[in-house]
Amino acid sequence: MLEKLFFELASESRLLILQKLQKENMKMNEIARRLDMTATEAFRQLQRLSEAALVQKQPDGTFSITSYGKLVLQLLSAYDFVSKHRKYFLSHNVWHIPTQFVNRLGELSKAELILDAMDNINKGEKMFISAKQYAWGIAEGRIPELMNPVMDKKSRKGLKSR
Repeated sequence: MLEKLFFELASESRLLILQKLQKENMKMNEIARRLDMTATEAFRQLQRLSEAALVQKQPDGTFSITSYGKLVLQLLSAYDFVSKHRKYFLSHNVWHIPTQFVNRLGELSKAELILDAMDNINKGEKMFISAKQYAWGIAEGRIPELMNPVMDKKSRKGLKSR
């Protein structure tokens, strides 16, 4: 069963259709136009996605992504992230991290990697200042001393931090 799902998701066209339908329902001709494909090709791809229960046709003639399709796309973000950063994962073992965090790797797909230490400190300080209830972070080494006054002030105001 899983191999059939992966086979359907192996098409760039079908993935693009799913991503478009996640944002809004569309008619077949509109999908074809936006993705620069023929109506015949759009029909064929939509038929396959429908058979896989990833999309469904609505009474008004538009196609929408199913709840199952939304879940599949969300889970794919983790595969996409791991695939893009495979060199890192070839040399780093993530299995000492709790499973619930490994399962959320896809959430990092929209993250920004900042290598400059001062940029990281400044961004961390801004995020900490704007936090309302919680400020949880993870870093290698100790928290820079520059952050202590900001963290102390926010903690006195009731901000929970880890």
